[in-house]
Amino acid sequence: MKRMKRLIPCFALVLLFGVLFSACSLLPSETPENAKQTTGNGGKTEMTTASTASTTAAHVHEFGEWAETDAATCTAAGTERRVCACGAFEERKVVRLGHTAPGEDGKCTRCLAQIGYSFPMDQVTKLDGTIRTKQNDYYVSTNYYGAAIDLSDLPYDTVRITKRAGAEDMGYAFLTALPVTNGQKPAYTAGYTKVIWDTNETATVGIPTDAKYLYVYYASKGVLSLPSAIMFYNTDVPATFTVASWNIGHFSMGGKKTSTITDDAYATEKAKYLSYINSLGADILCLNEYSELFTPSHPAYELFFGLGTTFEGEQRNYSCNAIYSKFPLKNEAAHNFACNTSDVVLHTTAIQATDYYYVTGELKIGDETVTIVTLHLAFHEKLKPDTVCTNQMDELIAKFADTEHVVLLGDWNAYYAEYYDRFAEAGYTVANDGSYLTCTGSKTSGLEWPVDNIIVKGVTMTDFRAVNTDLSDHVAVVATITLE
Repeated sequence: MKRMKRLIPCFALVLLFGVLFSACSLLPSETPENAKQTTGNGGKTEMTTASTASTTAAHVHEFGEWAETDAATCTAAGTERRVCACGAFEERKVVRLGHTAPGEDGKCTRCLAQIGYSFPMDQVTKLDGTIRTKQNDYYVSTNYYGAAIDLSDLPYDTVRITKRAGAEDMGYAFLTALPVTNGQKPAYTAGYTKVIWDTNETATVGIPTDAKYLYVYYASKGVLSLPSAIMFYNTDVPATFTVASWNIGHFSMGGKKTSTITDDAYATEKAKYLSYINSLGADILCLNEYSELFTPSHPAYELFFGLGTTFEGEQRNYSCNAIYSKFPLKNEAAHNFACNTSDVVLHTTAIQATDYYYVTGELKIGDETVTIVTLHLAFHEKLKPDTVCTNQMDELIAKFADTEHVVLLGDWNAYYAEYYDRFAEAGYTVANDGSYLTCTGSKTSGLEWPVDNIIVKGVTMTDFRAVNTDLSDHVAVVATITLE
């Protein structure tokens, strides 16, 4: 009996334990706190648990290369996917490609959509020294033949002019708001777009908002060389493009306010500059310390006409800003800094803060607008902090506070990289954090200061780089911009 009495409590404990165990198994299951959900094949949700037990290792996704799942087209975005061995995957959007420039038939070369209008060159004939079409008079003046094309019925933002095969003449084109009268070609006015070619077969330019006429003229030399084609179209700007900024140093290594290249050295030096400019691969090239003349007899735009749209600001002492773009830019304008005052003298009494300014242009991508800003900031090398420079930075931040998409690039004259911190604090992405020295100085024979930079907001910036050259005391900086 005593033995039986001892067994009864033991049996009761075993029974109680069994009941409790069964009850626990009937409770709703709980997800461990360290469990993570990943999307697997077919959109199914899988649960992976990073166990804290020493016997179970946490799974870390190792995704493969991105692979196209839906191809992007001219008008629609695509997708890419990369997959882990466990079945989890990630997807990302690929921006639409946008239409190409039209071929000779006016069609996109990728999707064959009709996007351009070819001006009817077969209607152009030479009549008694005056060239005429059905709608437009072509005027002749001394040694020049010219065509004035009314743009009022041509709702396009870009024009491409093709030189006639075998033509020896050098061609010029102006997009102007002035009518052509009395058989005279209009004089060039700063701010109007112009193109020129000698080695290139085509010239493509954006049509400014206020342009009313396309005027094309050719030096005759006894031979009338009309273009072989004039194509009007609307540029479908891609969501990804390349920008570059270069302080070109007035074609004098920054030592003088004008070019030191002679006419005799024109061909050799032009080849050097063109090689460097082409190596940048820029769709939009912003220039500081620009000069209108490359040599005494050759305008500087001969170096850049392949980029098309032109805006040249005025030269103020050592400061002069210009933008060249393959895409049409709207509302281009130069702006003074409000914080500049005439009594702020910089490192030499010859230069004042009022000499410095910035230029803006608007790039239309679909329904969005990206504001491009090329700038050259003032500085005082004996001040630290340099309030002359930082005050202009603060003014730019305030100016574009409500601008959703903006790309600022140029010579910031920021001798200390921490000056850029104010932009990071305002929500911008700063490309050059001081890692890239872009300007030669007086202390060494090499690059010393991180003064050239690209700073963006509302867009993605990748592939930032500085491209070495000995053509200026600055090197160019380049980046890829994507509007998501």
